[in-house]
Amino acid sequence: MPSPNDLSNRISAANSLLQQDMVEHAENEFTDILRSHPRCVDAILGLVRVYEHRQQWADAASGYIQLGLVLIDERRLVDAEQSFQRCIALDPKNAEALSHLSLIAWETQQLDEAELLARRALESDPNHAIAWQAVGLIAARRFAFDEAISALHTALQIQPDLILAHNHLGVALKRIGKIDAALDEFETVLRLQPDNPFAHFNRATIWLSQNRFDEGWTEYEWRFLTGEVKRPTIPRPRWDGSPTVGKTIMVHTEQGMGDVLQFVRLMPLLKQRGFKTVMACPDRLRPLLQRCDGIDAWFPIDQPAEVNFDLYAPLLSLPGLLEITLGNCPCDVPYVHADPDKSAHARNYLGALPGRKVGICWQGSTTYSADALRSIPLQRFAILADIPNVTLVSLQKGPGEEHMDSAENQSMTIHRVDKLDDGSAAFEDTAGLVQYLDLVITTDTAIAHLAGAMGRPVWVPLSTAADWRWGHNRQDSPWYPTMKLFRQSTPGDWENVFTSIATNLKEISR
Repeated sequence: MPSPNDLSNRISAANSLLQQDMVEHAENEFTDILRSHPRCVDAILGLVRVYEHRQQWADAASGYIQLGLVLIDERRLVDAEQSFQRCIALDPKNAEALSHLSLIAWETQQLDEAELLARRALESDPNHAIAWQAVGLIAARRFAFDEAISALHTALQIQPDLILAHNHLGVALKRIGKIDAALDEFETVLRLQPDNPFAHFNRATIWLSQNRFDEGWTEYEWRFLTGEVKRPTIPRPRWDGSPTVGKTIMVHTEQGMGDVLQFVRLMPLLKQRGFKTVMACPDRLRPLLQRCDGIDAWFPIDQPAEVNFDLYAPLLSLPGLLEITLGNCPCDVPYVHADPDKSAHARNYLGALPGRKVGICWQGSTTYSADALRSIPLQRFAILADIPNVTLVSLQKGPGEEHMDSAENQSMTIHRVDKLDDGSAAFEDTAGLVQYLDLVITTDTAIAHLAGAMGRPVWVPLSTAADWRWGHNRQDSPWYPTMKLFRQSTPGDWENVFTSIATNLKEISR
């Protein structure tokens, strides 16, 4: 096998031949290189320059497309975009180049530009599969799922082996609650590309939503290969679930705060297996979690370890390692507790308010890509504010608080707690309030997990795109016995959800 130096020397020699106008010899050399190195960027570019030298513009345009595709695979998106643009300069109506430029714009969040490019491609070639795929991806990013599904179906009718289209069609179908059809798409991807991490991960979330835990937890390990969940580099062996006594295991948190609150319940099970336990978590969560059982030592997850340990495990890998099923799911609550001083302050504050005190939260973190699907317009809570003997108390913190000041919401009476969790610790004030609220009604955020983990009554309005942990078509949660779920029957329709919530709230507030 030629060394990298040999390949570099051959490229240099071929470029030298081209510079000396020995075009045919240069072409032969670039072509020969590509026989053994078909994805060599410099050789493809060299051959394009040969075509340009001869004014073979159609061949040069095709060469720029080939070059762009290789650069996309290498995640060199800026260089790929330049390559496709050079193709367009030679062939302005080239549907292939326009389609891939659209995909690059989509990937870089330039949705208006992406749509313009995709439409230009379809004007040139109405049956171009990649262009229809781009239209579908753009629509899905805008949560226009019916349009996305239609466009992606069209793309796949033209070219059935489009991995990206199958994956995103599956996601779109899952978002509107068509779980079986979504699973079919991910299965199709895995027949075409058995090691596709996105299909494995999405299949895992469906299996988990169906309580197929034995398969689901194993498949969920693919999350680290999607690039969406970071796996830290840890110079210790990862625990594989085998019996171990007298060892110290470090468990590191991952993903969002709700994930941490849901699965910190598993730490005592490690103690039962003979481990000493260390938790690496965000420093601002430590005050809340240090009142949980099963944790011997701590250190901030963004700092070097302050304690020694023998093994490690990601927090959301524990359910699989501990073989958690629907039958043995540890659901004893509370396992998260409020600070006594914060609780006393909250009790005094809430005690001065009339009626049944209901804490509400309507928006999750805007860093979550599908936040718009789970977050709820504050105005939807107006039907609850009008119920006699009900007092609403805001648990909203950060993005979403500003909605209370908008004109359409000022007619609602919602009590706002001054300086809620303004300190360095997360959820300390909120946990105190939750402890003495009569009920919490919250969208799918960490507040739902906090109330559930504290064993407090909590109702969660869910979209058709509900996360896997809430199961499929159920109104209760195996994770939280005090939780009640209210689901959309139609994507985007919160009206019926809140009508049902209001009916239930009236019944318990008489």
